[in-house]
This record gives sequence, structure tokens and C-alpha cells, in this order.
Amino acid sequence: KDLSINTLKIDKSFVLDMLHDRASLSILEATIALAEAFRCDVIAEGVESEEHGNVLIQLGCHQAQGYVLSKPMPSYEVEAWLASFEGYESWVKNSKKIFHDHSSLYAVVEHKEWTKNLQNHLSDPENYPFIPQLDDNKCDFQKWLETDAKKHFSKQSIKEISSAHSKIHLKARKALSAQNGKQMDYLNEIINLHKEILEIIQAQNNL
Repeated sequence: KDLSINTLKIDKSFVLDMLHDRASLSILEATIALAEAFRCDVIAEGVESEEHGNVLIQLGCHQAQGYVLSKPMPSYEVEAWLASFEGYESWVKNSKKIFHDHSSLYAVVEHKEWTKNLQNHLSDPENYPFIPQLDDNKCDFQKWLETDAKKHFSKQSIKEISSAHSKIHLKARKALSAQNGKQMDYLNEIINLHKEILEIIQAQNNL
């Protein structure tokens, strides 16, 4: 608070992991809130995809640097790049919105983290011994479905998400007791159901 600064930069290590790591997402949200409290600009490093940009916009960060914008270039190419760069339509659309609720964002990240942990364990159990919560009634995603989701999602959307979520946990339990070849079949089905859930959430949020 005693330093004369007007810009806060978020390290790329947090930005790169925010799509599938709740801790990194929480640090991002807290850092952006801190910048707002001290009326500083905030810039995120390491933005490498359209999705990274949309998550940052939802959190309130509208300035970024990273390969999704451009790889490093000599100074004499910058002017031409600025004249031709158009950005992403979704970024423009979302930058005009005000996002008050971040619970669905955390739910998405938690589900990505759960799916990644399961995939790691099935692919290499020796190096990834951790098994995510298999009971769909006890996982964090289910808690979100029963609380915050009801405030912002239609009954039909919640019904579709709940159905896919239950199937995912059922197939996860089957995968853990199956032989290696069958495990990968179950994993592919889980990944497809996971994508289905994300599509429903994104459609509901108009992202």
C-alpha cells in the first residue's frame, strides 16, 4: 500500500492453471479484487486461449498478454499487427456484461479438476495414486447443483446437468474396477459427458 504503483501484473503460472485448478482461480480472483481496491490496472500474463480470456473477463480483468494475442515480434511489425488484430467476438460480447456470480465458474473448474485427476489416475495410478470423490452425492459439484445453481439455472438445465453428472460418477466407479482396455472406454464416455455439462453451463450463461 506504500508503493507508488498503478498496475498489478498476474504471473502466468496462475493464469495457465486457472481453467482446471481451483486454487489458481481463487488467487486470480483475490488479486483482481486487490487491484480494484487500490484502483490499479491489472494485466494477466500467459493468456493462451480464447477460454482463458473469457474467464479473466468474468473475473473483471480486461487486459492481458500471451500467445493467444501474439507471439513476440520485432518492434517494426507491431504497427501492422495492431491494424489487423480483431480479437475474439466472445471477448467483445462478454466485456460488455457485468458478472456478479462466479459460482458456476468455480463449478466448471472443479469439474475439470475432478475429471483430470480421474484421467491421471486411470492412465498412471502409480504416479497419480489420488482418486477423486466417487460418490456423486458428496462431491463439490453436487453441492453447487443443490445450492447456487438453482439461483441462476433453469430447472431443465439442472435436470440435464444432474443426469450427466450421475452417469459420470457411475462410469468412474465402473472404470476403476474394469480391466485396462475397458477403463479407457469408460474414460472416453466420461470425457464426453463432461463436455456435455460444460456446454449446458456455457449456453445458460450465454458464454
